[in-house]
Amino acid sequence: MAALEKRKHGCGGGGGGAAAQCVICIEDYEVGDDISVMPCSYGHSFHHACLADWLARSRFCPLCRHKLPADDDDDQDDAPDGQAP
Repeated sequence: MAALEKRKHGCGGGGGGAAAQCVICIEDYEVGDDISVMPCSYGHSFHHACLADWLARSRFCPLCRHKLPADDDDDQDDAPDGQAP
C-alpha cells in the first residue's frame, strides 16, 4: 500500500476525467479527501481508507481487476515446496 500514489482530492492536478465518487464506499469525494491511486492503466482512485481495507482482502483493483504484486512473495521462498510457512 505504501507504493501507491497518494493525493488530496480537489487540490490541483487533473480532474477532467477523474471520478467524482469512491466506488468502494459509494460516497462522493470532497475537497481535501485522502485519495489513493491504483497502478492500473486507468489510474483508478479511491478513498485511502477504503482502498486500504479492500487491499487487506484482495490484491485486485476493485474496478478493472488489475493485479497488484504481493508484498510477501519473498516469505514463500522460506517454505518447503507445496507447504505453507
